[in-house]
Amino acid sequence: MTHGSAAEENATVVGVDDSPASVGAVRWAAADSASRAGTLVLVHADPGIEGSFSDAINLRGGRVASARSRARSTLERSRIAAESVAGESLSIEKVLAAGRPADVLTDYARDAWMVVVGSKAAGSRGAGSLARGVLGSVCDHVAAHAHCPVVRVPEGYRQTKPDSANLPVVVGLDISVNNDAILAVAFDQASRGGVGLRVVHARADTEYRLDPGPPVESWLTEVTAPWSERYPSVPVSPAVVTDKAPHAIIEESGHAQSIVVGSPSRGAMASVFTGSTSRAVLHHSSAPTIVVPVASLHHAH
Repeated sequence: MTHGSAAEENATVVGVDDSPASVGAVRWAAADSASRAGTLVLVHADPGIEGSFSDAINLRGGRVASARSRARSTLERSRIAAESVAGESLSIEKVLAAGRPADVLTDYARDAWMVVVGSKAAGSRGAGSLARGVLGSVCDHVAAHAHCPVVRVPEGYRQTKPDSANLPVVVGLDISVNNDAILAVAFDQASRGGVGLRVVHARADTEYRLDPGPPVESWLTEVTAPWSERYPSVPVSPAVVTDKAPHAIIEESGHAQSIVVGSPSRGAMASVFTGSTSRAVLHHSSAPTIVVPVASLHHAH
């Protein structure tokens, strides 16, 4: 199933509602989409906007009409927010969809280059079912089932803060997975942003003592070398840290333009996502976090 402009190669889909967190996500997505000359698809999903012929003659018909009117206003405000960042030349499509946000965005992820969702801080309150639910079900659900990268933009993140333009993209690598998809996104983000790429691998001290294996620094150089050749303008800074992976990446997020991590590919492995490094980083990173579907080395070969 395709969805208009979402089926285009460079289409970025962003879930929108009436929350400040949503506005931040729209602005981030607009800037990213403009940098790749892509199409921005604004999607507002609400199960309450679906009506029927019989609704026209009862009270629910009025509620449905009111919900649709509010949704159209939300989409228009989101369009204005996007153009305030990227200008009127950005290709924008507005979509009003009947259904649960998690289901609708997962469906759109089949065709999109990327799906972007804003989130409120854990425990915060405010309007907007999409923003309130993202830390619980929406973003987790989409990230666990999407074929494309999924981005969580935390409320309060500002691309215009003084040093943000010079901050690096940070990518976390895991020796047990095929990292090519993660590195493709990370190098692309760094290249378009004109910034460096910090490549981080976290390893517990006890893990290293039990199984030293080959030098991790050599492995990082080996896996990033082909991508450095493809993106020669991107300076790469490898870092091996002794720490638990979630904590290490979350700490890095305070000094990053964005974070890129992998998650198990959809399917049988999707259920593992609940307790993964990716989910912890997704919830607690202070920078926009891009979760990329990856395959384990076992499945990759």
